[in-house]
Amino acid sequence: MIYEFQCQTCRVKTDLQLRVAQRNDPQPCKVEDCGGEAVYRFNPKNTAFVLKGFGWPSHDARASKTMKKRQARAKKKARENVLRPTLQPNFAGQSTETWADAQDAAHQHNAAKVSETPLDVSSYDGFVEAERISKPKPKSKATTVVASTA
Repeated sequence: MIYEFQCQTCRVKTDLQLRVAQRNDPQPCKVEDCGGEAVYRFNPKNTAFVLKGFGWPSHDARASKTMKKRQARAKKKARENVLRPTLQPNFAGQSTETWADAQDAAHQHNAAKVSETPLDVSSYDGFVEAERISKPKPKSKATTVVASTA
């Protein structure tokens, strides 16, 4: 294969045909008066292979665009079909109506001193706050007062 080498002393670039195993070995500089060593210099422009076949942009740009669209649709479909677990308010495995009820049950459990180690009730705080924010506030009934002049 042909590799590009550059002298470390005079910076002259030369192309040498070597075996793959020899490319990392320093080569003598081709400039007569220099006497330096030339080292392998990777140059991505010297690649000598062509990608052929269906799906490569060099073969058919439209096929590549079609594949990208199909992949995007498949990813979107995969995201939509993912089952997402939902947390249900509970305390000690028993369902409750709200997270606030579960937190109250944990407080009562601690107050009753059922076990020597009190439960960490603060773990419910985030759920209670999220529940409070997500619930719509009840609309207050507005009363209209009609003033009569007699």
